[in-house]
Amino acid sequence: MLPLPPKCAIATPTESPDRLEADKAHLFSGYLMRSLASAFVCLIVTAGHAQKPTVGPHVSFPVGFPIVSPIVSPITSPTAPGSGASGAIYYVDSTIPDIHVASATPDCSNYNPTTFHCSGGSAVVYATIADINTIKFAPGSQILFRRGQIWREQLSDIVGSKGYSGLAGQPITIGAYGSANSPLPIISGANIVASWAAQQVSAGGAAATVYVAPYVTIHGAGNSHSSVLYANAPNQVFVDGIRLTQNTSGYTSLAAGQWYLDTNNSNIWVRLIGDSNPGGHLIEASQRDYCIELYTASYISIVNLQTLNANNTGINLDNDDDDNVVISGVVSDSNFSEGIAILQSSNDTVKGSTVAYNGHDGISVFDAPNVLIDGNIIHDNDEVFNNSAVPCAGIKGGGPAQGNAIVQRNLIYSNGASSIAGSALVAGGIDFDTSGPGAIIRYNKIFSNTKDGIELDADFGDSVYGNVVFNNGRYGIYAFADGTLSMTNMQIYNNSVSSNQSGGVMLMGPAAGSAPGGCMNNIVVNNIVMSSLSGPNLAAWNGCENPGANGSGNVYSYNDFGPASSNFIRWGVNSKNQTLFESTYSAWEIAAGNCGKAGCSHSVQANPLFTNAPAGNFSLSASSPAIDAGMNLGPVYEGGLDAASTWPANVIIDDQNNYGGRWDIGAYMKTY
Repeated sequence: MLPLPPKCAIATPTESPDRLEADKAHLFSGYLMRSLASAFVCLIVTAGHAQKPTVGPHVSFPVGFPIVSPIVSPITSPTAPGSGASGAIYYVDSTIPDIHVASATPDCSNYNPTTFHCSGGSAVVYATIADINTIKFAPGSQILFRRGQIWREQLSDIVGSKGYSGLAGQPITIGAYGSANSPLPIISGANIVASWAAQQVSAGGAAATVYVAPYVTIHGAGNSHSSVLYANAPNQVFVDGIRLTQNTSGYTSLAAGQWYLDTNNSNIWVRLIGDSNPGGHLIEASQRDYCIELYTASYISIVNLQTLNANNTGINLDNDDDDNVVISGVVSDSNFSEGIAILQSSNDTVKGSTVAYNGHDGISVFDAPNVLIDGNIIHDNDEVFNNSAVPCAGIKGGGPAQGNAIVQRNLIYSNGASSIAGSALVAGGIDFDTSGPGAIIRYNKIFSNTKDGIELDADFGDSVYGNVVFNNGRYGIYAFADGTLSMTNMQIYNNSVSSNQSGGVMLMGPAAGSAPGGCMNNIVVNNIVMSSLSGPNLAAWNGCENPGANGSGNVYSYNDFGPASSNFIRWGVNSKNQTLFESTYSAWEIAAGNCGKAGCSHSVQANPLFTNAPAGNFSLSASSPAIDAGMNLGPVYEGGLDAASTWPANVIIDDQNNYGGRWDIGAYMKTY
């Protein structure tokens, strides 16, 4: 497997002046430990900012990213009524004294957003999110948070009993201001725990020092500077930005790097590495369920913010009215459940964002039709849940009203790999389960997830093409009917799938076994699938092997399943319901349900000669037999990856019709 870069660029936040003096230093040192090695991914993204796709035969889908926080120029006097004026700008700066607590009245009305002083300007500024939550914003409004600062509050669109929305062409923007070289503004779901007391215990027969603090006296949110009652018991605790492992047995059994929640006495117990005193560290415990929650908002843009450490989800769109929301340039990490959740909303977009180190899914969408997930970095999610019965994913989709999702040009890796509870097969790259028809999954790079690269469960009518899928813990691409009666019209084209643990491309009819019409008209064409570590490169069963009444019309042609080898293809069962494997192309081609004679599948039957597969480069070398060996699938699928593509910032799509006499096999195409 390739070396994997950890968390991307989480730099120093700041808090209001009378916070604990150690807060800034510990936040910086803790987050820095997890971000230094992320230079590889971050450089790819930032380097791609200045790149433009080559013109001519090269085609690039509209990106809409990367977004860089606006560098504020002098502002003429914006309107600043508490009810929210159309086009008004509302600055939020935690260093400004909170004169009007939880009020729509500005804390300063002569703010200069370039000097950050309440003098020499004519803008309005607020100190806290509690202030912002009192304002019902009009279409076109901008709520801009100062870069390099942190707010320990929850942002919500509900003002009184009503929410707010923008309009088409006049979205309400929640974003950032300040120098683009400064860190993103942070909205945190966690508060600081202090007042620690030491206690000696015997852990495993050895003396150990654990520490206890009451979680009802956690430092208050925002600029309130007071202790507040913890509304919810914390789901997670962090030391210097690193999530501790929860011990549910008791504080006397704490190992180093663990915490214990004592709800009977409202206490948090921790044991740190070396039994060090937590008073010398920044200890944070999650309190607020969400960092940002939109409940009835439409036409909202959330741009260039970081949300982290929520007791549930970083950004939560939680109602069928949260339509036409764009989340762009965001970092959402270390939340207990999802980084971003979109529930029962339509036409929403997540693009150019980093979603990592969350406890469950990275991005979760449910009953959210027409969602676009484009050009994101999604990695190391499922750090907490570790439940193979309810597997997680970098991108998880579901719900019968889901429909017509587009997931493209994302870099998705190592989900489940860093689970603090340990285990395997707990998180895939992309997992769509009963998610309605018409999903398009294209041009993603997906690797080193502990479950499947792409899993389509009880779906139909999905298109999966142009993806690079390798080194995943189970299957590369797995489509199966599961509990439904039939799986139909799945289209799996021009993917490069290699070195996955249990198999390459798997198609399976109903989980209970073959059923009438259980697997119909699914097409697997122009794929390279090879080097599966402990299973077949292709598997088709429970009707997907075309047994007749229980399945027919499934096509497997113009693929390269690698050189023939023992049991490299699984193909249905025999009369005794025993699994059948084939070890040669000709034996598979003449098997019942297949095309009927040797050579009829038009398979390449050879090593595709990737440029450098061990290094993760699955482009085709000049002598690859996959060049000009494919089938023309029409204009919808004519785009192939250019060898110069990098994810996610510079994914270049070439036109198969402009090079060679025929289409190439696999995700990449040769352009010389």
